[in-house]
Amino acid sequence: MQKCPLLGMWALSRTVKGVNEIIAKASGTAAITRLKEDESQRTLLYTERGEMIQKRDQNLKIPFFKTYYLLLPAESKYEEDTAGKGKIDFLPLKIYFTRDQQGAELKSVTEGSHYVTFEDEAVESKGERNSKDVQQYLSTEHLCGEDRYTAKLQINSDGRFLTECIVKGPKKDLVIESEYASSES
Repeated sequence: MQKCPLLGMWALSRTVKGVNEIIAKASGTAAITRLKEDESQRTLLYTERGEMIQKRDQNLKIPFFKTYYLLLPAESKYEEDTAGKGKIDFLPLKIYFTRDQQGAELKSVTEGSHYVTFEDEAVESKGERNSKDVQQYLSTEHLCGEDRYTAKLQINSDGRFLTECIVKGPKKDLVIESEYASSES
């Protein structure tokens, strides 16, 4: 078993799209670190920070900071074949908020509110799914008020992973695309 390729430091690039246009771009860093491991699950901590620039005011840089708990089954694994191509087996991957709705820090996952679970491997995706160099996973839905969030996670064998979060609601129609490139050598 090898080190899980999601662990480490990442350069983060994000695009927020409205109906027909890019409304914001962000860049920064993300870190995924081990927090706790026991017989039933592995808990990782995801931390991101950076700056966002909105299209309407490109002179204003808005700082952002966010953390999540990532829960993987204890039996999750990462294996490489003889060609060095990796395959992750970690479903279900559960993601939890680390803060409550008032912004207070939650000390454990059991206190945290559930965000999404990646539980299904995607069966189609712009022709790339047939490549064994790409793994894609679809999330469950997350309702926040009247807004519905769904996500897709794509893990590439070239050391990158991507997420796409789709937000639909009475006042929201967004696609948030994030790309993570390893910043470790």
